[in-house]
Amino acid sequence: MTRLMQRFCAERVRLGGSTGAGWRAAKAAGYAGDEKTLAVRASKLMRDRRVKARIAQLRAEGAEIAEREGVAVMKLARKLEILAKIAEDGEAKDADRVRAIELAARLDGDWGRAGAGDDPGDAKDASAVQVQIVNWVGNGRGPAPEVVGGG
Repeated sequence: MTRLMQRFCAERVRLGGSTGAGWRAAKAAGYAGDEKTLAVRASKLMRDRRVKARIAQLRAEGAEIAEREGVAVMKLARKLEILAKIAEDGEAKDADRVRAIELAARLDGDWGRAGAGDDPGDAKDASAVQVQIVNWVGNGRGPAPEVVGGG
């Protein structure tokens, strides 16, 4: 099997069963052509027994990894879901809403990103995040700044 075919298999598994995954996998693998040409190429590749076998193998390996690591992934997703509900709950204390935003930013990996944009996740450190959250809240995207932290 060629390297292009191997890359196609990996991309096809990565894209899953989404619409247009075949031609997009062919393009990502390095095949040339427009969408129609790539779709034809993908169709031909998907009929190749070696490609079918490699895709099945990659999917099986991926299922094993997901099974081993799935619990931790699900726990993180659930945590972020709960924090989002708290942050969006208009009846929650303002301090709790701000804290939920902070925690979600930490869990999602946005806490220490470089830069200091409008998004609280763009702050360089914890104190900058708190200042940005107060600004974010005061810009009409949350409760009034004078009640933040006093909730």
